[in-house]
Order: sequence, then C-alpha cells, then structure tokens
Amino acid sequence: MLGLKLDSAITGADQIPQTQPHEPAVFGPSPSVMLRMAEPIRGALKVLSGQFAGFAVVGTINTILSFLLYQILYLWVSYWLAYTLVFIASYAFMLLVNAGFVFHTRINPRSAFYYLMVYVLNYIIGLAIITALIEWLRVPAQMAPIGAFAFLVFFNFLGTRFAIGVRI
Repeated sequence: MLGLKLDSAITGADQIPQTQPHEPAVFGPSPSVMLRMAEPIRGALKVLSGQFAGFAVVGTINTILSFLLYQILYLWVSYWLAYTLVFIASYAFMLLVNAGFVFHTRINPRSAFYYLMVYVLNYIIGLAIITALIEWLRVPAQMAPIGAFAFLVFFNFLGTRFAIGVRI
C-alpha cells in the first residue's frame, strides 16, 4: 500500500482527470462557447476580406491605367519622371475611389494628408524598386513598374485603411 501511494505521488497519476474510455477529456471552453467567442473575429475578417476584394479590383484598374500611362509617358520622358507623373495621377484617383467605393468613408483634410504620406512612402519604395530592377537587374524599363506594383499591394492596403481612418 505504501508503494502505491508513493508511485502516485511521484508520477502525479492521481492528478490526471479520469474519463470513460469513450469520453475525451475536455479542457477549456466548450465548442459552442468558442464559436461565440470567434464571432467578432469572423465578422472582422469578413469586413477585411470584402474591403481587400474591393481594394484589389480598384487597385487592378489603377495598375492597368497607371501602367498604360507610364508606357505613353516613357516615350517622351525618363522612367523616373514618367513614374512620378503617374504617381500624382494615381494618388488623386485612388484617394477618391478608395474612400468612396472600397472603405465607404468621407475624405477630410486629415485623412487626405495621411493618405498622401502613405502614398509618398509608397512612391519612395516603388521608385527604389524600379531603379534597382532597371539599373542593377537590367529589367527593361517598360516592365519594371510591375515589380513595384506587385511588391507594394499589401502595404498599400494596410496604409490606406490607416490613412482613411477605417475602423472595423
């Protein structure tokens, strides 16, 4: 008898929950409680996925228009000037469309300023990317903006949501 008590004290066997062979041990909240707890997260993810889908559609349209405008401008000016002019046109288009169509908010001076800051940072990173692609990797200047557009899409989404002041 003494040996049995000593073994259970050493192994902690008396602390393990006793269940029937067909019943699993349950630790934590029940599945229905967990589903209720996840409801706000699912709602937020649904909003985010809808916003991202709208952002992707608008961004695709903007990317196509920007790429075409870049190609036209590049016929007459340097790649950096073409990219800069496209950036300015794109800023105005995307501010209006993202605020109204994607995030369903109004633009105010503060959100326009924050959006400009996100876009300027985007411009700097994008110009660095296309410069590196053209100068170092010898990617044709006509194709280099695609690399910048692809790299910056998620940064743009998060930055735009912050700048426009969208809350879930």
